[in-house]
Amino acid sequence: MTRSKELGTLVVVVLKARHLHQPPFYKQDPYAQVVLSGQTQRTKPDLKGGQHPVWGGEFRFPALTDPGKVNRKLEVSCWKDSHEARISS
Repeated sequence: MTRSKELGTLVVVVLKARHLHQPPFYKQDPYAQVVLSGQTQRTKPDLKGGQHPVWGGEFRFPALTDPGKVNRKLEVSCWKDSHEARISS
């Protein structure tokens, strides 16, 4: 097994989202999640961010020389924070 060499750092900036689906009469607390090479990082929830949340989060991932597909897939997704999870943690 060969070790991957680090070429540098990939910086991902998640600024905001627009026009997220929102059920009527409900304010959501959305957050963004970034996944690269099995590493997951997420923003803090934008409390009462609704359909147009703003985060301004910056995430850093090592850029590796390994040509495997696992290092080439970047996923950015939006989720809503559940009030129960936030209260219990």
